[in-house]
Amino acid sequence: KKAGSAEITTVRKDIFYNELGLIKKYTDIIKSTATLDLTTTVEFEALSFNNDNKIAEYNEKKTDTGSMVNGDTLNSITTTHRKDIEYYSGTSQLKRYQDVITYNYAQDLTVTVTMDIAEHNKNGVRLSDGGYNALGQMVSYKEINNEKGNAIYNGFNIGVDFTVTSVRLSAGTKYDQYSRITDYNDITFSISGVTDRSLTDMSYNNVTGQTIYYKQLDTVSGITNITQRWISGFSYDAAGDVRFNTNGGTATLLDDVPIILNPAAGYNTLGQMTEYVEVITSSTDSIRRVIAWKDARYLPTSQLSYYKEITKEQGLDPATGRIAIDPDTDEPSYYSRKVSTRHDIGYNTLNQMESYYEEITEKSNVLGITFSKHVTGMFYDIVKQVAAYYEVENITGTSAADSTYINITKTTRKEADPSVDFYAVTDISDPDHRKIKGMLKQYKETVSQVSNPGSGIEINLTTETVRSGITYNSNFQITYYKDINTSTATPNLSVTTYFGDNDANPNNGMQVPVYGSNDKRLQSFYEYKIEKDIATNGAALNITTLTNRHDMQYNSFNQLIAYIDEITKSGIKTITSRLESQYNSDGQIIYSKEDIIAESTPDLKTTVYFGGYVKDTGVLNKSAPKFDVLGRVVYSDEYRIEYDTKQLQGVNSLNLGVRITRQTAAFDAAGGIVAGSGYNDKSQVISTVETTDKQGQSKTVDYKRGIKYNDLGQVYYSLNSTTFTEGSAALKSDVYFGDEDENAANNGSQKDRYVKYDKQGRMTWYKEYRVDQDVSPADNLTVRIQTTRTGKEAIGADYQANQGIEYDLATGQILSYQDIVINKDASKDLITTTKRAFGNYDFDASGNLVDIGGKGYNALGQATGYYEIANEKDTTGQNRVDYTTITIRDKSQTRYDKYGRLVNYRDRVMSPTGLITDKITTGVTYNYNTGKMTGYREELVSDGVITIKERVINAITGYNELGHLVSYTEDSWQVPDAGKNETILRKTTWSEGQYYKTGLLKSYTEINQDYSYTYDYANNSPGVELPDYYSKIRTERTLPGYNTLGQTSSY
Repeated sequence: KKAGSAEITTVRKDIFYNELGLIKKYTDIIKSTATLDLTTTVEFEALSFNNDNKIAEYNEKKTDTGSMVNGDTLNSITTTHRKDIEYYSGTSQLKRYQDVITYNYAQDLTVTVTMDIAEHNKNGVRLSDGGYNALGQMVSYKEINNEKGNAIYNGFNIGVDFTVTSVRLSAGTKYDQYSRITDYNDITFSISGVTDRSLTDMSYNNVTGQTIYYKQLDTVSGITNITQRWISGFSYDAAGDVRFNTNGGTATLLDDVPIILNPAAGYNTLGQMTEYVEVITSSTDSIRRVIAWKDARYLPTSQLSYYKEITKEQGLDPATGRIAIDPDTDEPSYYSRKVSTRHDIGYNTLNQMESYYEEITEKSNVLGITFSKHVTGMFYDIVKQVAAYYEVENITGTSAADSTYINITKTTRKEADPSVDFYAVTDISDPDHRKIKGMLKQYKETVSQVSNPGSGIEINLTTETVRSGITYNSNFQITYYKDINTSTATPNLSVTTYFGDNDANPNNGMQVPVYGSNDKRLQSFYEYKIEKDIATNGAALNITTLTNRHDMQYNSFNQLIAYIDEITKSGIKTITSRLESQYNSDGQIIYSKEDIIAESTPDLKTTVYFGGYVKDTGVLNKSAPKFDVLGRVVYSDEYRIEYDTKQLQGVNSLNLGVRITRQTAAFDAAGGIVAGSGYNDKSQVISTVETTDKQGQSKTVDYKRGIKYNDLGQVYYSLNSTTFTEGSAALKSDVYFGDEDENAANNGSQKDRYVKYDKQGRMTWYKEYRVDQDVSPADNLTVRIQTTRTGKEAIGADYQANQGIEYDLATGQILSYQDIVINKDASKDLITTTKRAFGNYDFDASGNLVDIGGKGYNALGQATGYYEIANEKDTTGQNRVDYTTITIRDKSQTRYDKYGRLVNYRDRVMSPTGLITDKITTGVTYNYNTGKMTGYREELVSDGVITIKERVINAITGYNELGHLVSYTEDSWQVPDAGKNETILRKTTWSEGQYYKTGLLKSYTEINQDYSYTYDYANNSPGVELPDYYSKIRTERTLPGYNTLGQTSSY
């Protein structure tokens, strides 16, 4: 009985001696008061002695037996052959040895442990003899652990050859007064990397000697994961969560400790751990994870067979250490709770898990649903990569959120045959792309999700990945593979990915991925992807994407949290810098921050916060996304900031914030939100509610529904209803994309009838139908507009091959298009055709359109220059109207404000008679909340006459709830000829504007007051009022009639 430990009773028998009187064999029978039902029998045989009569080699067989709670009998046998034993001179302290270990429950496995007890550094380099402190306690060593063996599993020949090296550093090793270790620092080397593990503050039950607490810091590449573990019997609340003692309201949650009822209850009477609580935090995120692991049970072989785990995660406020609160909802910014049970865990003869059952009975985001999983047929390659398994998961229950009954079966099968899909021989002729005997060469993985009868979520989706040609470096890390991905959601699409290459040909040289020298984690790689249609092998779709990902960083859970992606898609390059990431317990991203720049818009940077938003205070608030039972996002909160990287932040330097919340939802026939899924049975989004709050504009709500996809996954139909929460509050716009009317039922089954895409996946032709209507009881508006967008040179609205929307191959920006528009209500017999080409254009002296060179976009991607040919024509054949104007937007004078709103521009407009009018608009102002225009200055130069007007529109009273202009004031005047110092200033008050249901003007009142003024040439405005002239005219006009061309027929 030692202080600080249990009482141990040993009976030694069958003792044999050699001819020198040294003990050669014995049997020990050991009992402990800490493990009342455990009996350990040790059969020892010394095989040889050294010249100092110390044991140089021996065999030891240890058998653990005892009665288990379920009535079984524990029978775990470990056999150790220790050899090559060396001692430090003059002492009995071990210096070196090698153990060869076998187990009765892993008959085909041999574990070889090679120990060197001495001083080592962090790199595992032996510094000197020693390894013990002055009290003879071991403080430093190097241990090499190798698992090796071959077995037959389900008719397959499998094997393992896996090595882990650990180095214990003397500086971090401490013992307490009872010679129990309390602190140590281990550096672990394996194919997965280097881990610096520091364990401190280990404490014990002084009655049993069993560990009851420690704090563990795992550091990889400077990132630390902190785990506090308590091993005891705990107090639980009614929900099953561990109760914590807050110590009277401590400063942070990290100071809280679980309430322990019985320190000895963390182990069963066989000494096996049955219960613990862990609190885990990381230096890379602000999430506190609490894991309660309990009710553990074991097989008679001592292998774990059952446990229950409750995982609770909460977002922390880094400033206070307390729960982070979303100010919009006053709820925690992130909370997750999961209750799972794993049981009937099975093992193969190499001690590798080969099967288990798992039930997740509670997930906080999908309460009421149970996830029951059965995994079988697991086996591994020689370095313990999972090569194959079969998983069946049943997702059943009634959702507590919306009472939806769910019954889905998800099946995952990873298939590999070691005789075919493992390398049979080792080929290291290319050291960067090794083919190593026993390692995985190729496999096929099929994932199927099928809803069962009665399920409120319907799904019938199968995806398949075929991976081939896997090669490895000298550290067994993957350097190349080829994937072919197909899906029943996109039956005509094949996606081929070449990892570790910058093209589709591995024979012309590959791009070797870079792994960390210490952490062994992937740091950079190239990946080449080809998306092709299957039917024509790329004639209809052929998109290539080259990705160069580098500067990859990970958190302490080995999850990727930061990287830079340089992506060149169809020749267009975009750089995305992921700066931060956080994950939930299911490995789903709940927060990220990214900076995005594109070569096509070199001055524009877009910062995207996913799972967060910025309030007017400038403070970032976390708002975690929500997921459904299949792991699909059903709610997300995103904030985007677009800003100019080349200009100092000012009034007109772009700095635009946009918050977008998106919820997938089901809709009824009337467009109302009902219980159900916003995904179709191929897991494609078909309906969402999206709220957009853009600085300087009205907040909008978009109800997107009825989304349909072609066999390449491209959208060919949708209905989007937009409403406005500010400004035009009574207006709703329904846009039927991929249709020419409101009735989707008459479109037939042809998926490209009204939408066409090119080989690069870009839309080249489409039709859409828009209905603007008044949703207030007044019902004052219904306007139906049919639009066809096609190529600039196309003739008519029908699709014409090679005459589609034109794109810049270098930037992806639209170069030209043609819109053909019919207003079914205001002007049903009028067709308006608008041809627009972006660039830098002007008229020459003869009035001809001239391309003077340059792009039609600025470095922020904003349109700055174009020409536009607009034609209005009678469709009745009576030729009542055929009117064409040409407008040139002057690239050099186009300006936008900080919210991306147009504030200055110059248009040159040619009338049908050839008269060119210069129209210069400056000083455009807007209302911040509604985005409505509130004023501008316009200068018109026509036939030598200069007219200037300044208009002011009241942000509140100037528009009605449908967004129609109802009142404004305006000052206008002509610039007098040189030497004439007088002008007439007209002050106009336009009010009481009313409109027909067609949106056409119905009536208004206009008051014009004319004054005589001197002219101020310096400010280009009227100067001093003169008494020479005054006139006032009040006009009340009613327009009772319009013809079918939208023209006034009477007033």
